[in-house]
Amino acid sequence: MLPETEREIRIEFLETATEYLNNLENILLGINTDISAIPDKLNVILRILHSLQDSAGMPEFRMLGDLAYRLEDAFQVLKGRKYQQKIDPDLHNLLLSTLDWLRHILELIAAKSLIDEHWLATFCYPLFEELYKVLGKPDPEDIASIVTPKKTPQNIIHLVFKTEVEKSLQSLDNLLFNYDRSLLQKVAIATATELAGLGEMLDMPVFTQICQSIRQQLILASSEQSVINATHLALEVWRRSQLLILTQRSGELPSVIHQYLHLTKIRV
Repeated sequence: MLPETEREIRIEFLETATEYLNNLENILLGINTDISAIPDKLNVILRILHSLQDSAGMPEFRMLGDLAYRLEDAFQVLKGRKYQQKIDPDLHNLLLSTLDWLRHILELIAAKSLIDEHWLATFCYPLFEELYKVLGKPDPEDIASIVTPKKTPQNIIHLVFKTEVEKSLQSLDNLLFNYDRSLLQKVAIATATELAGLGEMLDMPVFTQICQSIRQQLILASSEQSVINATHLALEVWRRSQLLILTQRSGELPSVIHQYLHLTKIRV
């Protein structure tokens, strides 16, 4: 693999993994303590952890993927029908602590720091072993429910597009009209990467394709004006997509990407 290609893969993984962990933390912090009331959120958590493992393909990222796999086991048990307890404060704190370790490992990967196995065995792995003691390990029925996950419920999609997506679009909009445009291309590309990750997490392939196409156009923009034009157009397309999804008309999303690809030939 060429060094430049490897560097790009590394940067993209770090950005995507950071977004996955941020989403995990937001969901877990807001999770209800009653298991029976949160199956939809547990499905999203499991899908994020599965996506994180899939993206951690290079040897450098394998440790993070292994820890995500261990944490996924815990949430498989929580989702399993035989687990009828509640998430008490101690278990909630334990889940957050294991998530903190995933973030810490990611920071070490980003800094290209050596990850010492003895250090992990002393401080990190015991937390995951404690989860196994509290919850047990998933049975085959639990695992099957993750191998063939159900489609993300509409209410979760609606919530994500009303909050997380809106926040990202508003930040980019503010940067475009009110702040230093020298950062615009970098932030716009990061926004496209973030939203594509959300699309994958929510199992929305058309929206993911829209975001990936926008990201490619932003990368190719070679002048300040072309970056501004590409960002304006991206915001138009994202706002249109957001409106369709919030009004439960996501079936019209394919027309949005066709319109976008047509407009890029004219305006960017």
